[in-house]
Amino acid sequence: MLYYHSHRNGVFQQDNCTSHRSRLATAWLDELSSIFSVMNWPLRSPDLNTTEHLWDVLEKGVKAHHTTQATLTELWTALADVWQANSVERFRKLVESMPRRVAAVIKARGGPTRY
Repeated sequence: MLYYHSHRNGVFQQDNCTSHRSRLATAWLDELSSIFSVMNWPLRSPDLNTTEHLWDVLEKGVKAHHTTQATLTELWTALADVWQANSVERFRKLVESMPRRVAAVIKARGGPTRY
């Protein structure tokens, strides 16, 4: 935020999931509140971020290794292996799904969707 918004006019967006509302995360956001503001975001709002689906792919891929990574280096290596095993087509399909996702959220009036 300091790099991209050196004029202290940045806005930080986060989805209010439980981990983002932890004491540590909240304290960090409060500490930097003079540098950027945090966008007001509704709790339990539909998540249209395709990156969330990629996190799921990474998590499942690492768990499929059937070994527990004992060190940060081992975890990083497992994540890199899973990431590299993904095709560009998977990413393209996620991006191309956005119009359907938005339409589903509109139809559900902001409620839950199958996405």
